[in-house]
Amino acid sequence: MSDLGFDQLDAVAEAVASLLRSIPERWTTFDEDALTAVEQRALFLLVAAGLVERRFALRVEMAGQPGAIDASASATGERGLAEALEPLLAELWTRWSDAFKSWKSGEAADASPFRVSRDGSGEWRLTEHGVMARADLDVETPSEGASAFVGCRQRTLDFVLRTGRQRHRPAVDGAGRLIRLADVRAEAAPEQTAPAAPTQVSLANAGEIAAAFRDALLPEIVEALQSQRHTDDANANAQAHDETDADTELPPSLSENQITIMRTMA
Repeated sequence: MSDLGFDQLDAVAEAVASLLRSIPERWTTFDEDALTAVEQRALFLLVAAGLVERRFALRVEMAGQPGAIDASASATGERGLAEALEPLLAELWTRWSDAFKSWKSGEAADASPFRVSRDGSGEWRLTEHGVMARADLDVETPSEGASAFVGCRQRTLDFVLRTGRQRHRPAVDGAGRLIRLADVRAEAAPEQTAPAAPTQVSLANAGEIAAAFRDALLPEIVEALQSQRHTDDANANAQAHDETDADTELPPSLSENQITIMRTMA
């Protein structure tokens, strides 16, 4: 967060506190498109800090392939997103690896054949640590003797923003899981519920083509998670996204650390 100016930092800090007070302890639907850019950034930080857990749904399509794959997942912490997406990537590799190999040998090899969009509204809730952090917001300044072990508003904000004495804190690993997979072509077939312990497929060990598959798909997923959800008016969506970028100088919603974790999944 050191690349933010003081005004931006204050705005994000206020948004963090506001969301921490308003997000419930039970799963509740919310419209991410209704959040401001600053609020979206604050939500990302709360999830990365392990204080908020979110559920999201994605639709993944591949050029030249019929139908699509719908998936929903939940995640909290910096590694949670990677943990949730790994079994999805493995499933997509199983279904589309041959088609991807053909794509890479064609004239459009340098372009991504994938299209990923957010599907529907998201859900959020406070984690156990989020509930405790919310209570700490009401403590302005603990007594000198208790300051070493009693939480307070400033310590909570520093933890989320990684500022002050919390600047170099370790990353919060968190957790993530794939909740559901569904093939939109199989209208008569029931949806597949992800098993509690899905089989892990190490894409990193599957060879160069698997790494290319992962690297082509991940940016599309990242873009979908931090963009407005898909509508039929693609131009309007692109314009709304450009206006959001123009109105703020906040950094991307996914940190370099998270992107690195996602790219090294195995």
